[in-house]
Amino acid sequence: GNACSVQQQPREALAWYERAFSTYSSAVGEAHPQALVSLCSIATAHLTLGQTSTALHTFQRIHDLVARHLGVDHPSMATLYNNIGNIHRAQSDLARAQVMYLKGLAIIEAAGLQGHAPCAATIFSNLAALAFAQADLKEALRYFTKTKALREQYHGLHHVETASAYYHLALVRLSMGRFDAALQEAQTCKSILRALHHLDTHTGHG
Repeated sequence: GNACSVQQQPREALAWYERAFSTYSSAVGEAHPQALVSLCSIATAHLTLGQTSTALHTFQRIHDLVARHLGVDHPSMATLYNNIGNIHRAQSDLARAQVMYLKGLAIIEAAGLQGHAPCAATIFSNLAALAFAQADLKEALRYFTKTKALREQYHGLHHVETASAYYHLALVRLSMGRFDAALQEAQTCKSILRALHHLDTHTGHG
């Protein structure tokens, strides 16, 4: 396994992922799931190192491989479009980021939101963040509301991802001047995190 953390040792992790990809692609082909996972990790490591152009090129390479072997409408394409959108957003190209997120969302909606709830919620959250950055509070609220609904349905109320959705809803409502609603969302977030901390504490002593 990989002992290097992408966040803590990105250069070492990148070297490990490149060796793994070389091994897998030679043995089973670069379109094999294990090879694609390694290639995706390579892209993530480049992104962590701030090498956005190389990361984008690598994700586009994965996109081409998946499209060729699994089809352009395969659900895994949605994750790729989301990742490419994240890179465009990091490069402040918000228009391209939105196009990529919407492409990913269209694939997930066609495949069924409920069957791919985590990916759908992530894309909704990214679209919401994009709208919020452009001061489109109505759209941000709409997308964060969808994020919250999916995460609460998939993870349940007492989960950090659900708490995050409530937190971002509170920020949007606060920006809209809806102070009572913002306070309610913030209190829900706080109660979830408090319950999770209580659960972790008791589990640790169990």
